[in-house]
Amino acid sequence: MLVFEEKFPSNLKSVIRFLTDFKEKYLESLCESTALRDRIEYVVMEAVDNACDHGNQRDEKKAVTVRCWEEDDFLIFSVRDEGEGFNQRIPDTVPDLSDINGRGLYSIQQFAHSVSFNDRGNMITFTFRTR
Repeated sequence: MLVFEEKFPSNLKSVIRFLTDFKEKYLESLCESTALRDRIEYVVMEAVDNACDHGNQRDEKKAVTVRCWEEDDFLIFSVRDEGEGFNQRIPDTVPDLSDINGRGLYSIQQFAHSVSFNDRGNMITFTFRTR
């Protein structure tokens, strides 16, 4: 069952508006656990930032689309950008602070139940077990 779908331009004002609305409109009703809500909020924030920054190169003419749906005991999210895609390899260990790539994907993998990418590399899908 679709919970929400939002599309917004890759600019700071739109990202802040989306994240604020996400927290106020959806996050509280998605699950009872405060710890799980915190994990979801962090991962969505990281994925949206990656889509705007790395995928769309902060091009305001390009949009980010975030979808959330429920299946059985899982919340599933997808974040898609309009960029060219990227190498979807997630580092096996915590990237060094001096590394400019990989920290966000690594932390997403640590907090979500599962993580996958489309073939093009411009959409990440992640799940959270709710029960």
